[in-house]
Amino acid sequence: MDKKHFKILVIEDNPGDVALIEIFLNEQILNPTLVYAENFNQAVEALSNQNADFDVALLDLSLPDKSGQALVTEMLELSSQCPIIILTGHGDIDFSIRSISQGISDYLIKDQLDASMLYKSIIYAVERKKTAIKLNETEIAKAEVSFSLAKEKELSQLKSSFLSMASHEFRTPLSSIQLSAILIDKYLQLSDKENILKHVNMVKADVHNLNTILNEFLSLEGIEAGKVGVQLKNFDLVALAQEIKEEMQMLAKNNQILNYRHIGNAYDVFLDQHLLRNCLINLLSNAIKYSGENSIIELITEINEEHYKVTVTDNGIGIPQEDQEQLFGAFFRASNTGTIPGTGLGLNIVLRYVNLMNGELDCKSTENVGTTFTMLFKNK
Repeated sequence: MDKKHFKILVIEDNPGDVALIEIFLNEQILNPTLVYAENFNQAVEALSNQNADFDVALLDLSLPDKSGQALVTEMLELSSQCPIIILTGHGDIDFSIRSISQGISDYLIKDQLDASMLYKSIIYAVERKKTAIKLNETEIAKAEVSFSLAKEKELSQLKSSFLSMASHEFRTPLSSIQLSAILIDKYLQLSDKENILKHVNMVKADVHNLNTILNEFLSLEGIEAGKVGVQLKNFDLVALAQEIKEEMQMLAKNNQILNYRHIGNAYDVFLDQHLLRNCLINLLSNAIKYSGENSIIELITEINEEHYKVTVTDNGIGIPQEDQEQLFGAFFRASNTGTIPGTGLGLNIVLRYVNLMNGELDCKSTENVGTTFTMLFKNK
């Protein structure tokens, strides 16, 4: 007699068949735990019990409230972790094959049943289930290892891209600063104020560029480490936009004009002011960088009952269509940026900040025509 503990759900409405099943089970299994269901609804209730944990279910095909194929289909959906053995008085070969192909463990005819046959069927069903679980665990483990290896490879490639890009982006302004310092020293001896001022402004621009690069690196590191929290509060969007527009106008190229306008009568929004400020500075910096002199950059804010919307539009070099799908990836730069400096991190950071505030970021661009970025947030 098998001394292992078995918990078995018997789904049968015929008392005589129930009694026979009990006899067979007690002949082969020491003290089995049997739970009974006389109809489909009771079976559902038994399987839904958090403490059910049945080793196997014995299912009569003709229950008062459900039978046949409909019963088999629904039972399989309900008992994905519990093997089902069908006990029936009708030997339908086609139906039995179809049921087993769906996932039924065995199909037994009541008139041909004995204790040994039922016991073997239960053991086979239980062992098959254990094997399936082990195989599934193995497949999951393999998938996790594959994912880890792919992630490691991706991180290695990102590290390589980062080091290459960082080396280039820091070297260029540092070389420029060094050259300007040498020339300023020379022009001081000649009292050439015009050239001194020119190179002082170049140093300022290079320092600003280095500061921008460093801030992007720190922002990305903070996001990756989960250090960037969201501090939602009410603030005046129009005042913030106006302030940033004035700051960025000072960094604009010759005759670049930044225009700002607001749509709507409301001014206050409920967002993270620090994150939104960084997003706006990043988008406006890109608009300035990728637009020529004598160009117009437009900043528009809009507040209505449904949403807050912030749009930055330029008429610069635009983004090639084939590059737009990868636009928000870390370290990605469009193929037409040429020698224009940049880390390829700015838009990735903007996207992540917008996501942290549960917003959406959209880009529409045509090469050599211009680009529009739109940040959209629900008005809660």
